[in-house]
Amino acid sequence: TRSNYGAGLIRFHEFCDSRDIPESESMPASNEMLATCIASWPGKRSESTLRTWLLGLDFWHTAHGATWLEGPQSTAVIRGAKKSVPATSQATP
Repeated sequence: TRSNYGAGLIRFHEFCDSRDIPESESMPASNEMLATCIASWPGKRSESTLRTWLLGLDFWHTAHGATWLEGPQSTAVIRGAKKSVPATSQATP
């Protein structure tokens, strides 16, 4: 699980690199940047993987005293991520 938490941070850095966002502008990440990054992940990973990656990013921000996604924005992003996960990635109840 610890390596999956780190994967969220790696994916965030990859997102920033792919958009030429310098680290000085990405850390701490704005709510808008985090939401855009998270919205780029679904459709490729399971809901549980996305949630683990989010926990990793949350931990990083908390450990560095940075603001994490707040209020309705985080709820909307997580709901959107859940809806876009392909059925083949979801566990059977």
